[in-house]
Amino acid sequence: MLADRGRPAKRIVRDVETALAARFGLFVDHRKVSVAQLDIEPEVAESAGRLVLTSLKVEIVADATEVHVDLMWGPEMLSGSSRGPRDARRQGPLAAEATLAAVAQACTDGVSVSLHHLETVRVGAREVCMASLLFLGRGHRERLLGSALVDADPHEPAVKATLDAVNRRLPLLVGGQVG
Repeated sequence: MLADRGRPAKRIVRDVETALAARFGLFVDHRKVSVAQLDIEPEVAESAGRLVLTSLKVEIVADATEVHVDLMWGPEMLSGSSRGPRDARRQGPLAAEATLAAVAQACTDGVSVSLHHLETVRVGAREVCMASLLFLGRGHRERLLGSALVDADPHEPAVKATLDAVNRRLPLLVGGQVG
């Protein structure tokens, strides 16, 4: 887990244990959960908030699919879109790329986030969409990982997994310290 120094690591580990048990019926030993606490400037972390999905629209035109995503970031609306072939295997990546196009509007100059890999995996009885992103900027390179439970729609879990990864390090993307 990545966290700021606002809460004790022991409390974060206990919260992870509780969440895994309550949501997935998975019981893990607290010694298996590690926490890395980062020095993030408090004013940057507080002002950044989280990116929240407000609208997801999918249009199919002939042999192409276009995905439009709207995100709220505090009072700002960020919009992104992506267009590609009407191929079932590309639907999730198109949604993730549209999300990253919206996220790019919030990133500081010289910072970029790109989709490295998107995959659906089985965890217990549920399927989970996993998004692996690559952050580049200010002499720093980092993989970001997010996840979301899969429902019937192939687009929404991809958007939510992408946002899960981005929101973990949002202060870094919008101007916080690399650390």
